[in-house]
Amino acid sequence: MAPSLPVLLDELVEEIFLHLPPDEPAYLIHAALVCKPWLHILSNPGFRRRYIEFHQSPPVLGYIHNIYQSTGPIPRYPCDYANAAVLCAVDGCDHLDCHGGPFRVVFVGTEVGGGGVVNLAWVTVYSSEIGVWSSRTFVNIDTYYIKGKPSLLIGDDLYFTLEYCLNILKYDLNAHALSVIDSPCVVGTIVNIAEDGGLGFICVLDESIYTWSLSRASGESVAGWEKAQKLVMELGTMLPSHPSRLSEVVGLVEGTDTVFINSMVGVFTLSLKSRQVKKVGHGQQGYNAVLPYRSFYIPDRYEVIT
Repeated sequence: MAPSLPVLLDELVEEIFLHLPPDEPAYLIHAALVCKPWLHILSNPGFRRRYIEFHQSPPVLGYIHNIYQSTGPIPRYPCDYANAAVLCAVDGCDHLDCHGGPFRVVFVGTEVGGGGVVNLAWVTVYSSEIGVWSSRTFVNIDTYYIKGKPSLLIGDDLYFTLEYCLNILKYDLNAHALSVIDSPCVVGTIVNIAEDGGLGFICVLDESIYTWSLSRASGESVAGWEKAQKLVMELGTMLPSHPSRLSEVVGLVEGTDTVFINSMVGVFTLSLKSRQVKKVGHGQQGYNAVLPYRSFYIPDRYEVIT
C-alpha cells in the first residue's frame, strides 16, 4: 500500500528541515512554533539523529574567553599556572554531539621555582566513572610555563602550548606520560592539526598568517618543524586599521579551518580557506584564549512549550 499524502508531506517537510543551517538555530525554533505537526517532527529523536549525521560538524554558537593571570596555589596541588581539558570517555564515540556521558578532566599545572624560573610541569586526570584523580606525572620544562590557550587532541595525544619559546607540552593519554616538543620561537601561536593529520601550529608573523607542520621522521632522520605555507592574506588588508595593531591567534574551531584572532580593534573569526572575516568581539588587550562553544541546538517539546 502506498504511503498516505500526510505521511509524504511530513517526510518532505523533514527533508527541508534537515537543510536548515545549524549555525542559525533560531530557524529551527521558529519552525517548531508554527504548528504541532512541525513541533512533532523537530522534537523526534530520529530527526535529531539525522540532522547531526547530515551536518556532521557542530556549529559555533558562542565562545568563552579568559584574561590570563596566575591561578595562585591550588589546594593539594601548588602551581602558579594551569590549564585543563575535558574529554569524552565513551569508547567509539564520534564526538559529534556527545554530552551527559562519562568524561575525563586532564589538569596540567606548572610550578615556579626560585627567581621566577619554572622547572616542572605535571598532569593529573579525573575520571567521572570512578570519581577519583590519578597520581601526578612530572616533566622538566626549564624556563617555560603553560599558557591558557585551548588544548588540542590528536588521537590519544593531548597538546598544550608553553610560554616564552612557545614549546609544546604533549600528554600521552594511554601511557600517562608528559614530554616537551621544541618548536620555533614564534609569538601569537596556537597548535592545530596539519593537513597530513599530524601536529601543526598557526601563528601571526609581520601581520600575516603562517602555518607550520611537524615533519615525520623517516629512517634515521629526525622529525622537525617545516613552514608549511604563508597564507596569501595580510591581516592589515582584512582587519580594521589601528596605529598599534598587534594581532595574535587565540583560538580555533577544531575540525574546521576557522581561527580566532585578537587585535587592538576587536576579536575576529577567520576562515583560512575562504578568507572570510567576521567580528565577534570588541577590542580587548586582555584576551588570552578563546574557547568556542559548539553544539547542535535542536528544540524539544519542553523547550518550546516553556
